[in-house]
Amino acid sequence: MIKHTRNHICLFAIFCFLFSSCRKVKNDQIKVTIYVKEYKTEKPIANAIVSITRGDAYYGSHLVTTLTTNENGEAYYDEIVDMDFLYRVQARKDGYIDENQQSPISAGKKNQKQLLILYTESYVKLHVKNVNPFNQYDLIRFGIGCTALYFQGNNVDTTIAFCDNGFTFRGNFQYNYACIATKNNLDSIIYFSLVPKPNDTITVNINY
Repeated sequence: MIKHTRNHICLFAIFCFLFSSCRKVKNDQIKVTIYVKEYKTEKPIANAIVSITRGDAYYGSHLVTTLTTNENGEAYYDEIVDMDFLYRVQARKDGYIDENQQSPISAGKKNQKQLLILYTESYVKLHVKNVNPFNQYDLIRFGIGCTALYFQGNNVDTTIAFCDNGFTFRGNFQYNYACIATKNNLDSIIYFSLVPKPNDTITVNINY
């Protein structure tokens, strides 16, 4: 008799577990697990601020609530929502580039997960040097987003903060560039790539 009762208790416990794990998400309910990670390294970012916004085509987006990621870079949102609006999620944290990238989240969706990637703030310097001068009219030109950058002369040897749509670069992200060196009225294209280090400054040597 005791054995029979125990079997019923076990079956009831299993049924309760399965029922709770299979409960439906309501059509007007958003239930989502949000993961915030660092680009490339996929390191979880703790204490990131996660913003839930809602909006439409007429009035734009408005903040609904903010969450904070735990030590595993996770945050949870589970609320009944207004179906007349579109809901989005974004994340930010000091020391990371705030690109205001928003990802949609949906109502009525089971096991919903959303991954948000943040880029570390990084910086770049260029060391530009004329290692094989021809004359004082030697010229090197960089076509970059911030400003026109060029150096002229046969004794160019300088280090500058590099700028491309701002002085802050994405850590671990590969950037590809080209510049034009002119000597004796002949142009040559110099291609160079760089991968900034997270929360650090790198120096790239451009010898021409």
